[in-house]
Amino acid sequence: MNRGSTILLGRVSKPHGISGELIVRQPFGDIPVPGDPETVFILIDGIQVPFFVETRRQTDASVLILKIKGIDDKAKAARYTGKKIYVEGPVTREKNVRQDDLLEGFAVIDSGHGKLGTVKDTIPFRENPLLLVAGKDREFYLPVRGNFIDDIDTQKKAIFVSLPDGFLQSQE
Repeated sequence: MNRGSTILLGRVSKPHGISGELIVRQPFGDIPVPGDPETVFILIDGIQVPFFVETRRQTDASVLILKIKGIDDKAKAARYTGKKIYVEGPVTREKNVRQDDLLEGFAVIDSGHGKLGTVKDTIPFRENPLLLVAGKDREFYLPVRGNFIDDIDTQKKAIFVSLPDGFLQSQE
């Protein structure tokens, strides 16, 4: 499966329960998945490895719980913590609203620097979408993919990030 025909569903945050279910945090909230996928692709060592889905359920706007065949206990599920999960694409939206547009106006809060600004715009580059963040005295781009984003709280309208040292200076 090449990456051009899949979309990022989310990242495994942790196991759920004792039967091997996975909690998947979705970066932009509830991503509409084409059909009811029988297969998901977990990124392992840079390769999207297919897995068969037994069940899936959405618990809120940004959390999906997946039960995957062959992962039948908490220890096996824990091996996938932090891994990205993809589904076959493309994503379609009702009313032609892009999912990432829904992040406009969200506060961006860094674990080391506090509030950095708010999302002013989204730039939907296929391989690496960006958020344009407007701070008090400047604007900068924040990659959506990668390990920068820790959590997105849709109720608080906040994006929690952990930026590496020097990131903000490199944006000047």
